[in-house]
Amino acid sequence: MTLSKNLFLLTICFLIIGTRSGIAQKGILFQVKFKQNKNYITEMLNDMQIEVDFDGDSAKKKQMEASGAHFPIHMSMLQEITMSTKTGQVTTDKRIPMTMTYDKVAMTTSMNGEKMKQPEKLAGMKIKAYAMEDGKISIDTVEGNLDMAIKAELQKMITQLFGNVEFPNKAMKIGDTFTQEVPMEMPMNKNIINMLIKVTYTLKDIKNSQAFFDYTQSLDMNMKIAEDNSTATGSGSGKMIYDIPASYVTDTTGDTMINMNMQMPEMLMKMNLKMKTSMKAKVL
Repeated sequence: MTLSKNLFLLTICFLIIGTRSGIAQKGILFQVKFKQNKNYITEMLNDMQIEVDFDGDSAKKKQMEASGAHFPIHMSMLQEITMSTKTGQVTTDKRIPMTMTYDKVAMTTSMNGEKMKQPEKLAGMKIKAYAMEDGKISIDTVEGNLDMAIKAELQKMITQLFGNVEFPNKAMKIGDTFTQEVPMEMPMNKNIINMLIKVTYTLKDIKNSQAFFDYTQSLDMNMKIAEDNSTATGSGSGKMIYDIPASYVTDTTGDTMINMNMQMPEMLMKMNLKMKTSMKAKVL
């Protein structure tokens, strides 16, 4: 797999992490579920600021600087995504068929002040799946202008994210908290990145059929290459609005910071990422 594919998958992974999130006055059940014969329109905005540097004592870095490279490298990425999800009639085994379509995937990047428009690789991609009775999602197929390797890896990541989520089995009251822990594996350069995402939600208020949450999240990542380890840690916080009748999250905002040390041939790459995310959804 090429470096460009690796960065593409890593960006998609951080995007999913940043935007995924998921009740009567005496207590509500916090469970995000898709319902039959509905249209879900989701708009997401992700603003990432990235700084990349290399080990200051490495001979390779000095060689790159002698060739005219300037460090650290400053990058910015702005992603605008519109996704529509259409659900069908519930089946006899209580599954709901659904098709998720990426209608718009625009990304603009800037490296050291030079802007460039990225190809919309995900635009038009469709994910056909089933929503299960417990709120989990089973991915069937991924269709779109992507090679088979990336499709398979995206399918695996999405399945892990939604398949490992466990919702509370009892009603929550104002002030209650609930924590989700989602382990993931992501292939990169014939190696496996092991990741653990932990999100803690606190129910702050209930008004007009809406539940208002604050949340905090943490991320731990590890990838072993030969005798070297590449690691990343991250943390973030934000706010979320849960529509009680729809059993769906309709608004989230958040800030996330990720620090990564990635071992490369002859040098260590250090990456600091700051990401602001927002998501708004309608259920029709």
